[in-house]
Amino acid sequence: MTLHNETGDITKIRADAIVNAANAKGYMGGWLGKYIRLRGVAESIHYATSGAVEKEAKRVVRANPPGLGDVYVAGAHGLPATWVLHAVTILKPGSRSSIEVVERCVDNIRDVCHSLRIRTVAVLLLGTGTGRVQVRDVEELYEVKFGEAQDLDIVVIRCD
Repeated sequence: MTLHNETGDITKIRADAIVNAANAKGYMGGWLGKYIRLRGVAESIHYATSGAVEKEAKRVVRANPPGLGDVYVAGAHGLPATWVLHAVTILKPGSRSSIEVVERCVDNIRDVCHSLRIRTVAVLLLGTGTGRVQVRDVEELYEVKFGEAQDLDIVVIRCD
């Protein structure tokens, strides 16, 4: 297991999977976000895939509505990764999250990676944007939780 930091655009990272801090509705930027790059990770993924990941995410959540801390999976639709793991840090767009929810997300990310045989995953500091969780709390959580993952290489992405 390795845990290291990189700065950059998560849509350009070569990994088996990238992680999006998601809401439980599958929204990632809407109609406008397919054509104009809006601020945010979900919006970057939405823009880079011309809405294809959002379309699949909405289909997935309609079929099996996720709860806080759950992780649902979509294809990467042309990104360098194979999968986009949507970690549900908030139920509705714009709401707050908590370190407890982020911890459940991290546990579920590890489980999904194990079941899909993912070896390299790129993740941002979940919940620290819209969810307003403290950056240092998430960094400390990652050190502990991802540090326990023996068969997983984790790239923590810092936005540029």
